[in-house]
Amino acid sequence: AHLRLFSKVTDVCFRDKTSYRAFKRLPNARFAPDLAFAGNRLPPAAAPERPYAVVSVILLETRRRLREYQAQYQQTMARMVLALNDRGLDAVLMAFCVGEGDAAAAERLAEAIRAESPGARYRQHVYRGDMDEAARLVAGSTAVVATRFHAMVLGWLFGKPVLPVVYDEKMDQVLEDVAYGGPALRLDNLGAQDAGQAADRLLASVPLDVSDTV
Repeated sequence: AHLRLFSKVTDVCFRDKTSYRAFKRLPNARFAPDLAFAGNRLPPAAAPERPYAVVSVILLETRRRLREYQAQYQQTMARMVLALNDRGLDAVLMAFCVGEGDAAAAERLAEAIRAESPGARYRQHVYRGDMDEAARLVAGSTAVVATRFHAMVLGWLFGKPVLPVVYDEKMDQVLEDVAYGGPALRLDNLGAQDAGQAADRLLASVPLDVSDTV
């Protein structure tokens, strides 16, 4: 069905190599990395008053095949924020897509954090179309915990240690495309993860060099 559909259009551009390889026999098929890889780097961000990590979140309960992971995901992200606090980092809970429930996910995460530690250090940021502002937040961070695909890409672009939280094949395919060998979390295995150890792996990891991709 996809082959017939794609054969009828002028251009089909895939962001990951796995999908491109499946349809590369079509003369109108091509591969190009995500636009965020091609973006110009912003000037270096000013040093923040307090070092922080960006934690991008999504709402799982609205996705039928992912809703079973919502409670464990929220608990793990809350403990990750507290583990980052323990290691000297505040947290910015980043909501990239309001339409898909990210702002609600950030608010629920904030409630879970307060329930575990009322004095936790965090704030929320909701993306409302200002990509430069979002990019500067990532550029000024110490590290990125990335459930959203674009949080992962921006973290790499600005040379930050990134901990992907893998929830779909698209992210898996991009990790394969860039030969990523760093730390990662997966939704179907969150219960077995220790937040403190995950935070240590993140902060000790070497940022991925995407200069050949940009």
